[in-house]
Amino acid sequence: MHNYPDRINEENVEQFYLHSRKLLNIVKNFCLILFAYLIVQIGRVAIGGIERFSIGLVPIILIILFGTIGIGIYKQSKIK
Repeated sequence: MHNYPDRINEENVEQFYLHSRKLLNIVKNFCLILFAYLIVQIGRVAIGGIERFSIGLVPIILIILFGTIGIGIYKQSKIK
């Protein structure tokens, strides 16, 4: 389900749909990569390869995720 603004009409419906689909695809792929990384790290902790997770990665992950969403919202606001 997609949320579209009230200013959607017949002329820009394709742009909104394409942009929304691309944004969801990027966020989905980022989450898949993040979960794969976490699974590998959990495995490394379990076999004793590392002592604990690196907490320094959390701000980077949040910046990338919310930055991508912010850029997407900005681009959507530019659609006329």
